[in-house]
Amino acid sequence: MSNLLLNPGFETWSGGTSFSLGPGQQFTTTANNWQSGCGVSALDANMTLQVSKDIVVFDSGLASIKNQIATTTNPPLGDFCQVRQIQFPIIVVTGNVITFTVRVKIDATNCGVTVTPLVFNGNVDSNGTSGGIFVQKGSQSNWTTLSTVVGYTGTTPNLLRASVVMNPQDANGTAVVWLDTFDFEVTVAQPISSTLNDSILSQDWVSANKLNEVTFGD
Repeated sequence: MSNLLLNPGFETWSGGTSFSLGPGQQFTTTANNWQSGCGVSALDANMTLQVSKDIVVFDSGLASIKNQIATTTNPPLGDFCQVRQIQFPIIVVTGNVITFTVRVKIDATNCGVTVTPLVFNGNVDSNGTSGGIFVQKGSQSNWTTLSTVVGYTGTTPNLLRASVVMNPQDANGTAVVWLDTFDFEVTVAQPISSTLNDSILSQDWVSANKLNEVTFGD
């Protein structure tokens, strides 16, 4: 099956090309078909997120999405920023296999950061067969591929979602994460209408937060 994502190279930004997100600001539409969020709640006042279209630094095509995360106090391990897409023309059922890849470039000169691709497996957002990438403070990474393969284990059919979670690791610093060239494919999928289930959408941020608590600690 071909790539299910819309605007996978972040080339179309009809609503503007720069967005500032404060602590706890979730589900803000940035590039077409994409949403970004900063922190889990407004109580997470230790970081902000600047999202923009970058036509200078990109992996392929014409642009990338640039995520600039600024911290104040040392962020708890469960705190994260997120880029996600949830509206797909299919649902998944038990036995489907989801393959998700993304290209990432990181500048952690002033703040270390962990970047992890997540896929909904019917229970929580999972990193499946692979983890993320950690770039420590004072380092940088060239464009690299993150990939994960997740088997859908839910007991009922469900909507898909693809997201990338970015966890800053240091206080009083700024980490920059560029994302580009997303690819999201599923085997043995079934078509559905384009109507989204609002209850599923509202659960997405909670699911990602629970995964971070398990993966990165309380």
